[in-house]
Amino acid sequence: MEPPILLSLINLIASPEKYDGKLVIVQGFLSLAFEGTCLFLHREDCEYGLYQNACWVSVRHGDLTLDRAKQLHCQYVMLEGTFRREETGHMGVLQNGGICDVKRYQLRPRVRDTGSSLLTTTDTPKDGAN
Repeated sequence: MEPPILLSLINLIASPEKYDGKLVIVQGFLSLAFEGTCLFLHREDCEYGLYQNACWVSVRHGDLTLDRAKQLHCQYVMLEGTFRREETGHMGVLQNGGICDVKRYQLRPRVRDTGSSLLTTTDTPKDGAN
């Protein structure tokens, strides 16, 4: 068995034929909504229904406990599963394909607080510039 391919959701959406039937690892914003289980590029894509920036995630009954689904819903995650071009979700809304047979759902931790300022008044830039 081939190892999973780590790639961006952008690359997956842009070249679905290249990854069809392959085990992939991708990251994005997961929505576990009824008839709208998708991995979006950004939180805002989910909030505004920008499905062109998403792929379907096929979650089979029993794959996730209710508690685990609550932890993952509307969070940034890393998924490992098999990509299928023909998986287009409920009523074929998502033309970008889908991730099936998900083996791993992993929450992505926040690595920085974007609400803080870049430099404080006491900070000195490392390059000496003002």
